[in-house]
Amino acid sequence: MPAQLSETLQNFFSNRRNVIITAVIGSLLMIMLLFVIFGGQKPAAQKIVEDNTPITLTWWKQFYGTAEYAEIIEDFKKLPGNQGITVNIITKKYGDEYYRNLIEDIAANTGPDIFSIRNDELPQYQKFMTSIDTFQGPGKFITYKSEFVPLVVRSTIDRDRVYAVASYVDNLQLYYNESLLSQSGISLPPKTWLELRQQLPSLNIKDSTGTKFKQSAISLGTGGFDRDGIANNINRYQDIIPALIFQSGGQLFDFGTNKSVFGQGKNTKDVKTGLATSDAFNPDAPDTDNPAYRALKFYAEFADPQSNKYSWNALNSNNVDEFIEGKLAYIIHYSYYQDQINQRNDRLKYKIADLPQLDSAIKKTYGSFFMDGLNKKLATDADASPKDTLKQKRLRKSQEFLEYLSQKSAVEKFTNKAHLPSSRKDVISSQIAGDEKILPFALGALYADNYFKSNPKKVEKIWSDLFYRYQFENLSLPKALEKAIAEYNSLLNVN
Repeated sequence: MPAQLSETLQNFFSNRRNVIITAVIGSLLMIMLLFVIFGGQKPAAQKIVEDNTPITLTWWKQFYGTAEYAEIIEDFKKLPGNQGITVNIITKKYGDEYYRNLIEDIAANTGPDIFSIRNDELPQYQKFMTSIDTFQGPGKFITYKSEFVPLVVRSTIDRDRVYAVASYVDNLQLYYNESLLSQSGISLPPKTWLELRQQLPSLNIKDSTGTKFKQSAISLGTGGFDRDGIANNINRYQDIIPALIFQSGGQLFDFGTNKSVFGQGKNTKDVKTGLATSDAFNPDAPDTDNPAYRALKFYAEFADPQSNKYSWNALNSNNVDEFIEGKLAYIIHYSYYQDQINQRNDRLKYKIADLPQLDSAIKKTYGSFFMDGLNKKLATDADASPKDTLKQKRLRKSQEFLEYLSQKSAVEKFTNKAHLPSSRKDVISSQIAGDEKILPFALGALYADNYFKSNPKKVEKIWSDLFYRYQFENLSLPKALEKAIAEYNSLLNVN
C-alpha cells in the first residue's frame, strides 16, 4: 500500500465520527446482503403452509357421481399442493327444484363451489358462474379448443373464456332388434332414411282392427301429448325433431350472429352485398325445401295413416317399453338407454347403428351432455378479499380441479367407468377401436349438434304444442310451424 494512501486512511479512522459512520454503512450492507440471500426463501415457506391448509370443495351433480369420479379425485389429490383438498360430491335430483335451489343459494352468496348444468344451458346460468381462468395460459386456450369435439367447444366457451368442462357427449343413434330384422329378411340396418322407407312394409304388422300396430318398424311421428289423457309415447322426440332439421341443412339459431334462424331457408348470398341471407318461412306457401318444414313433414308422415311411412300412432304404448318387449324394430335413443335394456331384458338381441341420414353430405345427430362450472361466489369472494389466502386458494384449486377433469387421463377414466362416448377427440380414437356398442356414439360425438335455448323447458314444450295443434286441433302443419317459430323467437327476446 503506498505511504500516502496509508497515511490518509490512518487519519480518517483516527476520527471517531468517521469510524461510527463506516460501521453503520457496513452493517446496512451486511443486512442487505443477508436479505438477498435468505429473503427469497420466506414466500416458499409461506406457500408450503398455505398448500397444506385443508380445503373442501362442494360439487353438485345430477348424474354420474362418486362411483365414476372417486379415482379421478384421488389422482388429483396426489398432485403437489393438493394433499389437503377434499372434493365432496352431493348428488341432486335433476329437475326444476335443482335449479331453484341452485339459484337461491348463489343469490344468497352460498351454494356449491362446482355445479352441473346441461350443455344447452350456459346462456341461462352464465351470470351465476365464473370463468375457468387456468385455461387462459399461453397456448392453453388454443389447445383446449383443438382437443375437444366441436359441440363441447361451442357449449362451454363464451367470448374466448371457458366456463365449464365436459367429460362426455351423448348423442342419438339407431338401436335395432336383430331378431325382428332377421325374421323380416333384412340383413342390415338402414344407412339412410330412404333405405328405412324400403324396409317399413316388412316390419310393420297391424292388428285385426287395422288401427293398432302389433309390431312397428320405428317410433316417429307423434309429439309430447300430455293433455286430455294422451301420454307421450316417443321418448326424446324433442331431440329427434331438431336432429332432422340439422340433417335437412337447417339450424334454429345462428351462433355467428346470435339470432334465430328457425324456419328460415338455407343460406344464400345476396348478389349486391355478398352477405348471407335467408328467407323467412311462409306458412301460406311453404317451400318444400325449407329445412324445418321438410324435417317436420318427414317426421309427421310416420304417424299419418295416408302415408307410406305410417308406422306409429297415439295408440302405441311408450316406445322405450315396446322396444324392450320386442315389439319395435328400431328406436332412436342415447347410449345410456343400453342400461335400461340390459336391466329389464338381458335376453334381447339388439345392436346399435349410425342414425340414418337425409343427406349423406350433411351428417348430423343431436348431442346432449352435462358439464361442470364454477360458482361466481368463488371469484367475488377472492376479489373482495385479496389478502385472504384461503379464499384465493379455494378459487385457484376449484379452477385447477376442473382443468384436471378436462385432461385425457381423467376423461378416459370417467368414460370407461360410465360407458359413455368421450368429449375429447383423442379418447374417441381409442373408443372407436373398442366396444362395438359404444362405437356409433363415439363417432356421433364428432358430428353432434344442438341449439340455443334461453329456457330449455319452455323451448322443448314448443315441440309438444306444435304436434298437439297439428294432430288434435286440426291446424295445418305450416300454421303449427309458424306458431312454433313465433314462440321460439319470443322466448329469445324475453330471456
